[in-house]
Amino acid sequence: MRKLEIRGGKVIDGGLDTPKGFRLCCNESAGVLFSETFATTVFIAAENALSGRSVKIAKNIGGKNTARAIVLSNCGADVLQKGGRDRAVARVNYTSDRLGVPAFEVRPIFVGGVSARSDDGQALERIDDCVQQILRGERSDVSLLGVSTHTCAVQFYLGDDYLCTLCGTVFTDCDCPATKRTVLLTTDVSISAELLRAAMEAQYKESFGLLPVPPAPNDGFTALASGLAGNNTITARDVEYAKFSKALEYVLTELCGKAISNGNREDVVRLRVVGATSKRAAWDVVRNAYAYFLLSGSEGIALIRGITSCIGGIESVIRKNRLRVWLQSERGELLLLDAGKLLFVSEERAQEVFGGEETIMTVDFRDCNYGASGWIPKCNRKIFNS
Repeated sequence: MRKLEIRGGKVIDGGLDTPKGFRLCCNESAGVLFSETFATTVFIAAENALSGRSVKIAKNIGGKNTARAIVLSNCGADVLQKGGRDRAVARVNYTSDRLGVPAFEVRPIFVGGVSARSDDGQALERIDDCVQQILRGERSDVSLLGVSTHTCAVQFYLGDDYLCTLCGTVFTDCDCPATKRTVLLTTDVSISAELLRAAMEAQYKESFGLLPVPPAPNDGFTALASGLAGNNTITARDVEYAKFSKALEYVLTELCGKAISNGNREDVVRLRVVGATSKRAAWDVVRNAYAYFLLSGSEGIALIRGITSCIGGIESVIRKNRLRVWLQSERGELLLLDAGKLLFVSEERAQEVFGGEETIMTVDFRDCNYGASGWIPKCNRKIFNS
């Protein structure tokens, strides 16, 4: 496991209710996340012009910057059918009434695949079960929803003595997990809505934004900050903001890696392309590599052979006699291909570097200044042709 480079930073066990001030209860078709305070809240839809109704409903219901509760509904078909918004409003109103909080402080999130339309009365009963558990002080995890999820939680210090917690969960219930990324984050850090949004937008681009597949229509990121850690509210891009951003970067990167590797962050490689003649040429390498190694399931293809095949499929002119490829991880750095020619490197040494927990493979065309970045799976792949 890579180290969280913040004072006291460490990965911990726990779910969305681990940060101070949050309570979570779920069952097979609904869930309620309750904040004991007016939590600073930010919702960001993934960059997708064809955002689905679930995103639009979640974006348009609830207050702007604060929330007391999140209603999770495992019934994707509801928002696709006529009256989907009315159903969401009914669930929000019912939840607010049962919790005793204003309706504009409750937000809906839809997870799960498209299924048969659920009975509205039964859905409200499921929500009521969750609310009653919360009021009794009981807790349960999002895994009860029956939706594939991955979770990462970290602790770190802000200021002198403020121990803070940040937790994130990504819902990936889809045939291709990387194409459905609904993310829910909770933290007890005190931070303004403007800077929370800025940090989320920046770190999204360095994690899920690197996946070379279009965002799904229901992709969305929701973050709640209870502010109960006790730190001075972050209102400027200072050292404390940098620490929080680093923790957020760690969590989102872990969730992204787990999403595309079915739970194992160490099973993916970060692919960097630099020196390309155009942004399109750089992204073509990333997209082709992603499709070649992940979607096709070709685990028997050696890494170098697969990468050069992806490069060879690009229409733009590439001077392969200038191409360089190297691996790096916490176990060292290793040049594999220089001036378009394979170097003599033992498979054992290459596998040692490749087996690092945070491996980066860099492809340098040495032609211009354009680049791109993405992910490819490791599997049990050899580096060179056997």
